[in-house]
Amino acid sequence: MVESTLNYGKLHVADWGRPQNALMWLASLGIRLLDGAETTGDNLGGRLPALMEEAGFISVAEMDRLMTAFGTLALYRAAVPSAASPT
Repeated sequence: MVESTLNYGKLHVADWGRPQNALMWLASLGIRLLDGAETTGDNLGGRLPALMEEAGFISVAEMDRLMTAFGTLALYRAAVPSAASPT
């Protein structure tokens, strides 16, 4: 599940992330089986922040990681370069 909102130059993403422990690895097995290793590999490998940076976003950060019945849900934030203001 990917949910993103572009609001005031910021991107917020909630998506499956790298399992934070053995229990979350087991919980994410269903996602891997349903979606396939190729589809979920970057998510479960923890590569989404790097992919966001490659896409041109700046200030990419993982804000939180939540344990769910389906695996680790990671919350990310990034900024659009043209909307970033110096602080």
